[in-house]
Amino acid sequence: IVFVEVKSQEKPTSFLPADRVNKEKLHRIKQTAQAWLFKHKKDELPWRIDIISVSLNFETRKAKIIHFRNIEA
Repeated sequence: IVFVEVKSQEKPTSFLPADRVNKEKLHRIKQTAQAWLFKHKKDELPWRIDIISVSLNFETRKAKIIHFRNIEA
């Protein structure tokens, strides 16, 4: 099971949108994922947290997408 956090930004910066997922945010995602797994009786299954970073450029009508897999909290 994969829990995914998607972050996007419209204006180019020196940071990726995924950089906005700090340690505290990642901890909350992990807690939410564990609660969902327990509630749905899936806590024995393997799972991970991924982050999708999307940088949008409306001038060129393109997006830069980076997929970070198995992020540790």
